[in-house]
Amino acid sequence: MPASVSSHPTKLIDIARQAGVTPAVVSHVLNNRQSTIRVSAQKREAILAIAKKMEYLPDINARALRGGATGMLGVFIDSQAPQIMFQLIQSLEVHSSGIGKRLLIGESHENLETMIKSFRQMNLYGVDGFIIISHDYPDMNREIADFFAHSPRTVFIGKPFIPGCTHVIPELGNGIREAVRHLLERGRRKIAKITLKDAKDCDVLEQNEVFVSESPDGGELLVPVKYPKVSFDDLRLELRQVIQDIVVPRKVDAIIAINDTVALLIYHELLRIGLRVPDDVALVGHDNLPVSQCMLPRLTTIDMDMDKVAAEAVNAMSQLMQNGTANPASVFVPSRLVIREST
Repeated sequence: MPASVSSHPTKLIDIARQAGVTPAVVSHVLNNRQSTIRVSAQKREAILAIAKKMEYLPDINARALRGGATGMLGVFIDSQAPQIMFQLIQSLEVHSSGIGKRLLIGESHENLETMIKSFRQMNLYGVDGFIIISHDYPDMNREIADFFAHSPRTVFIGKPFIPGCTHVIPELGNGIREAVRHLLERGRRKIAKITLKDAKDCDVLEQNEVFVSESPDGGELLVPVKYPKVSFDDLRLELRQVIQDIVVPRKVDAIIAINDTVALLIYHELLRIGLRVPDDVALVGHDNLPVSQCMLPRLTTIDMDMDKVAAEAVNAMSQLMQNGTANPASVFVPSRLVIREST
C-alpha cells in the first residue's frame, strides 16, 4: 500500500531531528545561506536526502520577508492569447527550471486593472522576477507603459517597448519576408496575405508592413478577416467568401495565412472547389504548430522559434537577478520559414 501523506508540512526541525543536527544547520544547507556554520560534504548530502524524502517545501513567504529568493518567476499571459503563446510557457518552464526557478502564472484579457492586481498579488508571494508575454493592448498601452516603466527584474516578450525594461522581441517580419521571397522564387505572382480585421497590435502591423513592401503588387492582396474567439464556423464561411470573391476571380496563386489553423481551413475550402495545393495555390501557415505536419501535403509555415525566445527571456532574467538592478536591453529573435510540400 502507498505511504500516507501527512497533512502537516515538514519543518526544518523535523529534518534536523532525522539528521541529528540543529535547525540552523539545516537552514544553512537548504537555503544556501552565508554564515559561519561549516558542514561537511557528507553531512550536507545526508540533509538534502532527508529533506527530499520528507518532501520538504520552503516557506516562500518567510523567505520573501527575509529578502531572499523564493525560487519562483511570475509570468503574465492573456487568457485568449494565440496557441503559440501557451507553447511559449512550456519552453519558459523548461528553461526556468534550468536556473532553479518555477513559474507562477497570472492571466487577464484586455483588462489593465486585473493585470495590475495580478502583478501586486505576485509581489506578495515574493516572486524573484516577472516575464510578461501579453502587454500589447493599443487602447491601454500608454497606461501599461506608465505602470511598468523601469520595473526591476521584469522581462517583456514582444512589443511595444516599455521604458527602462528588458525586452525579447520575436522579429515576425523576417518570416513574412522569407515567405514572400520563397513564393516569388517558385514562380508565384499573385500572393495574398490573410490578416486580422481592424488590427492595431504591433505584431500584426509589422507583418503587414513587410508584406506590403515585399509583395509585387504593393500589398494589394492584403485580405482582412475577423478572427473568432470561440467557434470557427463563421471564419470558415468568411474564408469561403474570400476564395469565391478574391482568390478565384483574381487568379491568386499563393496565400499566406494568419496561423496554421487558418491555413488548414483555407486548404479544405480550396479542395472543396477543386483547387489543389500547391499545384493551383501555394499555401503558407504561421507558428509551426504540430498540426502543420498533419496536412497532406505538409504545410510550409513560419516558425517564431519560441524555444529561443524563452531561452533568451530566462537568460535575461538571470542576468537581472545577478545584477540586482534593471539593465535595459533588447534581444531580437528572427522568425524563419520552414519549407515543406505545400509550396
